[in-house]
Amino acid sequence: MKKTYDLVFGVGNACSATQTLREAGLQFESFPFDWVAYTAEDDLDARTEALRTDFAHWFDKGDLELSGRFDFGWHARDIYRNRRTGVVFNHDFNRGEDFEAAYGGVAVKYARRVERLFGRIRASKRVLAFRLDRPDQKVATPAESCVRLKDMLEKKFSGVSVDVLLMAHDPAVPFESPRESRLADGVLKVSFDCHCEDPRAPVYQPDFMKTAAVLSRYVAAVDYRTSAEKRHFREARRRAHWARFGAKTFWGYLWAKLTGRKAK
Repeated sequence: MKKTYDLVFGVGNACSATQTLREAGLQFESFPFDWVAYTAEDDLDARTEALRTDFAHWFDKGDLELSGRFDFGWHARDIYRNRRTGVVFNHDFNRGEDFEAAYGGVAVKYARRVERLFGRIRASKRVLAFRLDRPDQKVATPAESCVRLKDMLEKKFSGVSVDVLLMAHDPAVPFESPRESRLADGVLKVSFDCHCEDPRAPVYQPDFMKTAAVLSRYVAAVDYRTSAEKRHFREARRRAHWARFGAKTFWGYLWAKLTGRKAK
């Protein structure tokens, strides 16, 4: 049965959860877990601990180390890993950017996202934590980890009812007929084939249209934004889309589309 929540937020794995939520029209703001990964695939307990401790040591400068490069077309970034917590920041530091100069702004951004998430949870009566296992994930998220997340959140935020929805890849189950498994009270697992058939897609990327379509069968979300916040959200999405073509304005974007060259 489809349920409506005051707040829906993602708890990994990687960026796929928030991308699915946005595709389904269920997430309206950015939260701390959206664009990060962990060194371990089975990372839900680590995310639960971050929530429990108010993200202690989440972004301590002394714990961050350069661990690689991320290059996905227009999106080129330096990757930093927190050696203490295992959290990996793939999307926050531009390629070749001076770490000392960039750190302060990124730290403020994550502090803002943490405050936003906690504020939204406190203002809610019903909250859903959404977990999406990657198609290439070798270690499935344990049911016990989902239960621990639910119990911790309800203990931390008294009076808030929390559900957990886990989506898992199962190549034997067509997405038209997903398989449901109730792992505990308020904890549901939905399994289906979410593999993306586009050969250009990375192996870890699910089919977002399929996952969003399945998710929309189970979940609806209250749009708590003001009219001004909705306008700001639409504008931010437009600018993010233009940026993929190297443009800051609509005219620069149009030039790039017409000529096939990035805007100057």
